[in-house]
Amino acid sequence: IKRVMASLVLKKSTQSVLIRKLCSQTDKNQTKEAIWAYDSIIRSNYLLRYLDDEKLRQSVRTALNRNEAYHSLKRTIAEINSEGISGSDDDDLVINDECTRLLSLFVIFYNAYLLSEAAKIKEKCGSK
Repeated sequence: IKRVMASLVLKKSTQSVLIRKLCSQTDKNQTKEAIWAYDSIIRSNYLLRYLDDEKLRQSVRTALNRNEAYHSLKRTIAEINSEGISGSDDDDLVINDECTRLLSLFVIFYNAYLLSEAAKIKEKCGSK
């Protein structure tokens, strides 16, 4: 495990390359088994913390809801523009998806900006 961590820290290899090499081996590999066992320990610790800590559960739910709202917005934008956006190959589909993503981020930014300005106005009125 130390060698794996060292190669990741020194950026001699990427996570995807290491995992691909470990998963491609058919025979038993001690390094692979050690990493999987270490992952199980980390996952178990997280689950115990999750079960015990109400604040952590709320944070996770909030993050999941935010992520779901983003995907819902992105899906809505894609449906609205479904007639105008069609791709003939994979590159066009990727470009269309990225454009939808960009539009979604614009909407999120604009809403955040409006809320920020409203909060400033409220703060200014409340302080007088």
